[in-house]
Amino acid sequence: MTIALGMACHKGIIVAADTQITTGVSIHRDSKLQTFIGKSLVGALVYASDDINATKTLVRTIERTLRNQECADTLKLEELICGDMTAWRSAYAGTAPAMQLILAVRIKGDGARLFFCEPPNTFLENREGYVAAGTGADVTDSLHDTLFGLSDDMTEVQAALRRMSYLMYRAKKDNLFCGKTTHCAIVSWDCPEAIIVNHLDIAAAERISTELDFLLHTASTLLLSSTDETIKKNAEAVGKMMEGHKGVRISTFHDLGQNVITL
Repeated sequence: MTIALGMACHKGIIVAADTQITTGVSIHRDSKLQTFIGKSLVGALVYASDDINATKTLVRTIERTLRNQECADTLKLEELICGDMTAWRSAYAGTAPAMQLILAVRIKGDGARLFFCEPPNTFLENREGYVAAGTGADVTDSLHDTLFGLSDDMTEVQAALRRMSYLMYRAKKDNLFCGKTTHCAIVSWDCPEAIIVNHLDIAAAERISTELDFLLHTASTLLLSSTDETIKKNAEAVGKMMEGHKGVRISTFHDLGQNVITL
């Protein structure tokens, strides 16, 4: 398993996953993002999996079901997805491949919602505004809780995408199973389809995330090893340093049509 993330923002849900696939000693690239438009909903799904082909089979089944079936509320959504996951799992005589799905969905007449799913019948709505799947979650969970807490659902979308990019960068940096390109989509409260984020913007934000690492290291070192006098003496220098590393706070994300993303 690698890394998949779901994060709330103001008037939307962001989902993202890396594209690294590790098979034995071989490493290659494949997408773990699927967007879809159903009869009564819009959605995007990312996943972390031990077997990408098996997971793609299940994801295609879920997509067909949601495209062809009416879904009036989250209870019906749970019924449909758990039905597909259970049927997929029952086809295995032995142990089925491990996988975890993160789903962003906006049902007609409702706001966007975030769910964590795992075969055969785990279907949990996440109301905290953040969820991770895969081995990279060991990296991102503690970082998210420490740096961002419970404030995601009121975060403006561009700022939330910067947060997402930093977490993806750290997962790739600190877990050897995570890597390659990040694919990302947003399900908003009023968009007729999921917004695909330009992966080049995410790559640029991930590259510049090293600056945030430096700022965090410098600030914590200064705070934990300084007296009141040295804090006062260095406060202006730290402020200037933050101004000089403005790249981490001015990264701008576009959709595939090169429009700046706003919700």
